[in-house]
Amino acid sequence: MIRRPPRSTPLYSSAASDVYKRQDRDLDNDGDPDTLVPSGIFWMQGESDAESEEVARRYKSNLSGLMNLIRKDLGGPDGTKTPVVIGRITNWKVWKFGSIVREAQASFVKEDPRAALVTSTDSYGNSDPWHYDTAGYLDLGDKFAQALLQLKSIIQNERSRPAHPGGQGLAAEGNQSPLQCFGVDATHPGPQGSRGKAPGS
Repeated sequence: MIRRPPRSTPLYSSAASDVYKRQDRDLDNDGDPDTLVPSGIFWMQGESDAESEEVARRYKSNLSGLMNLIRKDLGGPDGTKTPVVIGRITNWKVWKFGSIVREAQASFVKEDPRAALVTSTDSYGNSDPWHYDTAGYLDLGDKFAQALLQLKSIIQNERSRPAHPGGQGLAAEGNQSPLQCFGVDATHPGPQGSRGKAPGS
């Protein structure tokens, strides 16, 4: 749950420390240290924030602050341009204020030219009231990868042309062709309901 400024939380400090520790390891066992170069950020979170209206309404601000901080901490000349792929939380009824968080996620992506929104989550089945089934998680991983590749391609193309116009984030829709991404409208609700039994219904 995103509630306080990231630097004030032990969880963020622990996660950042773990990333730093992994930056110089001998991954291929050739005797020389290897440096990990982050390609992007995958973010699937927001359900706990959707349990409280007060917290849900702060979600966009908190998400923006956290992504900016992570991008900065990743470092490197293009650290602030690191792509971010957001997995939209489902509209399952167990999330009382889920619609607020979903709108915040879409708004974040719309305003960030290096962010994408994966919305195929609404079509996933569930293994319990809170988690996707195996097929859902596998598809989510595929959609994350597809969206990241699209973003990296756009960023690469930006280097040889004028700056990307603002407000043109991407949405990787589950009901579109596998690699199709397009500008997301923050008011677009996406597919409604989930396949199989929807928690809380």
